[in-house]
Amino acid sequence: MTHKARFTLNFVTKGASLRELYEANKELFRNMDTVGEIDLDQWWKKEPFIDDRHEAGEWEIILDTETNQSKEGYIVPPVSLVAEALIQHYRKIGWKLYEKAYIETSTKDSNESKILFGICCGFNEFKLSRNNRDDKDNFIALARKIK
Repeated sequence: MTHKARFTLNFVTKGASLRELYEANKELFRNMDTVGEIDLDQWWKKEPFIDDRHEAGEWEIILDTETNQSKEGYIVPPVSLVAEALIQHYRKIGWKLYEKAYIETSTKDSNESKILFGICCGFNEFKLSRNNRDDKDNFIALARKIK
């Protein structure tokens, strides 16, 4: 990765699904690339994981560019948890965590591809992607429930 970074976010989550997060925060999601009636940026709306929920409560998420090591008591979080954390961070602070970066999640699409959540290519909008990106460009996420 061309940059090194580590962030720790602590937040209280409602356990929202990705669909709920999108509906409440549409203006934060990328919705530009279309070919005819095919929406290239929001393919994930047709995936079963859009309605998956994570456990509500207080969470800590560590985002790191340099390590993929496991840490006792931590899990690789689902996309809904990462999305809720980054949306809350943005709403509280007023800026996205890192420009042009994706975060690996434990969520997989219907083809078993790992789902990434992040900031799109300088457009400063949240976007989901399948893991067809170079791993060295991704943040690794670990999460643990505090309460």
